Amino acid sequence: MTQTADTVIIGGGIMGTSIALHLVELGVDEVVLLEKSFLGAGSTGKSGAILRQHYSHEVTVRMARESLKYYESFHQRHGRNIDFRQPGMLFLARESEREALEQNVRLQRSLGVDTKLLEAEFLREADPQARFREDALAAWEPEAAYVDPHASRPWFRRSGPRSGRYCSNWGNRGRDRGREWEDSRRSDIRRRDY
Repeated sequence: MTQTADTVIIGGGIMGTSIALHLVELGVDEVVLLEKSFLGAGSTGKSGAILRQHYSHEVTVRMARESLKYYESFHQRHGRNIDFRQPGMLFLARESEREALEQNVRLQRSLGVDTKLLEAEFLREADPQARFREDALAAWEPEAAYVDPHASRPWFRRSGPRSGRYCSNWGNRGRDRGREWEDSRRSDIRRRDY
């Protein structure tokens, strides 16, 4: 029996499963997630799952900021433990990179990120056991966090409302047009070419 879907997401990593969860939460009735191997088979399965806002582009900083808020409240929203930890993060640089680091800090602060520049003297005083270069400086982001990537990916899948359809272990056996997605259980999803 052939069915249609409002949205088909290709890729079952953290991005694909997160997109599926959010679309279903927003009321999209038919969301299908296709993964050619297994959920988290790509870069998600190899991720350190660091949640930071230290980026040099406004869009990326804004996206990271929203993601951090979402992960902070994940347990409250979904009742699932993804081992959220918030130790902060230090971004080390050299004096020759000062201008770029200062520009990043200014951008991030303008977007609400709690971050500041730290000089070499402060770094050495803060951790006398560490060895910092003479020309070291850093940006400190106390809100930076991490989660367990293996714990978080399946929770996105399991936390989604039941109206979405998740199809893992699907292989692409088509050529250019009229691709069919099939596994041992189903072969009724086809991409329509426009």
